[in-house]
Amino acid sequence: MNDPDVSQQIDANLHDLPALLEVIYVATRGDGRGQKQQIYKELASRHGNEWSLLQAIRTAVADEKMRQKAYLCLMPAVAHLQISPTEICELTAFLRKQDPKHLWSLREPVTALFRSTASLGQQCIDYAVAHPDELSFDDVAILLNAFATASPEAALRYFHSIVGSGSERARTAALRGITVIADTLGASVLVPYAKDLRASTESAINTEGTAFSAWLVLCRLSEIDPALRPMIERAAESGPKQAQAAICGWLPRLPAEVWPEESFVRIAQRLLIAALNDDAIRPEVDGAIGRLIDVPATRSFVLQVCDALCEPGRQIELKEVFPNIFGAFTAESALFSQVASRWLLKPKVATIPLRSLLQHTFLDPESLTPDVGVFVEAESSTRVKAVRRVLGVSLSGPAICHFMFVFATASDLQPWGLEAFREVFTNYLFVEFPNAAREFLSGKSTTVDANSPIGAAITELLGALTEWDGVLRSLPEAKELRPSEAKLWALRRVWAHEQREIHKQAERQSVFAQFVTKFNVKQGRKVVTRIPGQPPQLMELKQMSHSFELPGSERSDPIWGQRQRLLYLRDES
Repeated sequence: MNDPDVSQQIDANLHDLPALLEVIYVATRGDGRGQKQQIYKELASRHGNEWSLLQAIRTAVADEKMRQKAYLCLMPAVAHLQISPTEICELTAFLRKQDPKHLWSLREPVTALFRSTASLGQQCIDYAVAHPDELSFDDVAILLNAFATASPEAALRYFHSIVGSGSERARTAALRGITVIADTLGASVLVPYAKDLRASTESAINTEGTAFSAWLVLCRLSEIDPALRPMIERAAESGPKQAQAAICGWLPRLPAEVWPEESFVRIAQRLLIAALNDDAIRPEVDGAIGRLIDVPATRSFVLQVCDALCEPGRQIELKEVFPNIFGAFTAESALFSQVASRWLLKPKVATIPLRSLLQHTFLDPESLTPDVGVFVEAESSTRVKAVRRVLGVSLSGPAICHFMFVFATASDLQPWGLEAFREVFTNYLFVEFPNAAREFLSGKSTTVDANSPIGAAITELLGALTEWDGVLRSLPEAKELRPSEAKLWALRRVWAHEQREIHKQAERQSVFAQFVTKFNVKQGRKVVTRIPGQPPQLMELKQMSHSFELPGSERSDPIWGQRQRLLYLRDES
């Protein structure tokens, strides 16, 4: 090691764990990888009878204040130890029990150990398989991943040797290890073993304990064996559940060029239909489709699959039922625009999924942007129907304003776009969202050219709005129709009493109330946050609020307002 002072500091603080962690943390901060490894080697060289690195890790991880530094400062030194398979497995099991989310910090040092000693990985897997009471499959997954990464060829030979024999736990571990290798190196690495693996996995899918892992391998084999693809497609449609879950985990990893696009689309469609009919498989399908949407290579044809969500008759709240798909739709404004335009222009669409999609515009009104290219290709009657759908399902006045403004400024949509802009503002927005319309037009009047067609339209609309305001101000006030202050006060008292009773009844019936500790927070302008191992942080509280304008018809008569919006959707089924 280049710095003898660090070596001396390690020796001086070897039995003072907090001080030792600080020495290693300071010594490895900002240095190159080679210098850090030298420090970790120096620390590992102290492991012996008088001081144990493994025991130091256990002690530090068990203490919440030292846990994070233990992963940063002590765990990398494990890669430089000479330890037995039993010690590795025991450390893995301990970390799993203490802090499962950080278990993967062990992967890199264990991979280095397996790489340096060829037989160590196999010995660890044998030990893990033979001691199910000590190590769960989550623990074994770390070891499988490290073994497959360190020595993929040796690991594949070993897994292939036991996948057709041995205990159920051993076969499951082998199947999982084969899956890791295929994902790491590509399915082509399985070609020499494809025939035997297919026979073993087709046999394993009939056993409850190995079925899921066997389907994972069958999915990878289908990438190199087209004869398996019809089997995968049938399983995606009708199960069993282990097969559908395995396909969901595999599909986002599948290279787009491996399977024909039409087959890929069929599998995704069948999974989505299965999720609509069976909530048991829904989370896996939701996650898989959401990841596919995030990948540009698969996005174009996955959107075709998602059209099934808004088919007539669907009664789903998209954000609640498929949160990952909803999140993928709304993550990018361009994608949200594409999906919203696609659904708005469909011949028939389910109102509830469309409404739940457009709810995103409450937080981001400018996200409701029509895909101009798609609207240009659509017929005028289809565009009108799309606009009517927006008016029927959206309760965000600013979003509708922005939506129509894009039509008015798109040169390829003229004169239809400008005419639709005038008509919607005059006959709908001025009535339902007058404040939002006024604010939007006033803001745009300062940024657009007053002599342009859209500038002239905005000036005309603002003039009409000002004239209507004058008419309203000229109307006499009928004060006698207003309730008295005493009646309003009595109404508020009754409403408050009802809300308290509702709250008490909900607390009595709620299961969650049994698990929640009640506490009162004193009102103030600042709050103190305390994190273990760090000084208290004083944070200023900021006042925040969010409001939106209800449609005018809703304020006057909610039932009549709903009827008015249904009129815009009367052609929907």
